[in-house]
Amino acid sequence: MVERSPSEERAGGYEALYAQPALSSGWSGYSFMPNPAYDQYCRMNKVLVGTGGAEQLVDIHDQLSNETLPRYQTAAGWAAAEAGLVDETRSLEERIALLDDAVTCWTSALQMQQKFNASAPECLIDYDYPYRIALDIALSPLLKGIITGAMDTGLTRSVYEDCLSIAQMNIVQMRLHQMNGNEAGYSDHLGLGYECNALLAFNQSLSKSWFAILSMARCDTGYHYKEQSHDLVVLHHRKGKIESALPAEVKASGKVYDRRRYDALLLRGKLHLSVPGKYTPDHTLRALTAVYDGTATKEELASAREVSERVTGMVRRYYSGQAIGQVANHRTVTRFRDNTLVAAVYPGIKRPAA
Repeated sequence: MVERSPSEERAGGYEALYAQPALSSGWSGYSFMPNPAYDQYCRMNKVLVGTGGAEQLVDIHDQLSNETLPRYQTAAGWAAAEAGLVDETRSLEERIALLDDAVTCWTSALQMQQKFNASAPECLIDYDYPYRIALDIALSPLLKGIITGAMDTGLTRSVYEDCLSIAQMNIVQMRLHQMNGNEAGYSDHLGLGYECNALLAFNQSLSKSWFAILSMARCDTGYHYKEQSHDLVVLHHRKGKIESALPAEVKASGKVYDRRRYDALLLRGKLHLSVPGKYTPDHTLRALTAVYDGTATKEELASAREVSERVTGMVRRYYSGQAIGQVANHRTVTRFRDNTLVAAVYPGIKRPAA
């Protein structure tokens, strides 16, 4: 694993994942009831809200933050983080406090899901979810950097290193599940592996104004506004203000249904995030890590460059496309766009004829 540099702004995503919770008490004793606030959260459009939606998010956070179900806690965290990110009417201290509340919720969700994965019935197991939450924690300093305007290369570097470490841990789990014949666990970690590689490939430049993060909790649910679903968001900010939020969906392979469904930029794991003959995410991650460490062979250097240039090229062309959908208005910086310009250069994403 990479040797991570110290940073006062590090949120500890890797550390939170590595610190195993006490499991002696098991999972029993917990009861879960429907919480209307979670349904309210999921029914919101899958875009960054404007200032007017921030109060609603804070109220949702307050109603979900004391829950024990990890999905509820994660949503509570994202409600607070999003409110802090967009609500410029609040003081700097209030916005940072909301982000701190988010990290607290995410840490609790991660620990609870680890406990369930170790001892709970199958219906409560979610193999890759602790790693997804750890990435949220690891990426949170970038959100804080937007809020405070204190974004520098040291910060982006430490966040990148944290994400590399979490991605490597995810691949270890993927291979362990494969060795043990656990197809569900292998599939979960495989999918997250592609998402990690997309995020790392785009963030490889350590830019202080353009970077990818995982999407908000409601964005990966398909019950409402399923065409808006996405896994990643590419943020562009200037002087502490978000200029644009570009959604991207990652699929291991792009089926016709996927190309027809998603309005987000579609990135196919085997086609766009891999090189010929090396289609599982561990190969690309190994190349990206070696390039960052300065130990890359010519083959690894070429592989990392190919994937990174492909991802950034697809983002750039999608960003230039025409805005589509009813949410493409002044109330949000998130834009879903026509993918014609991307499909003209990159194969496998052209929308099928209706």
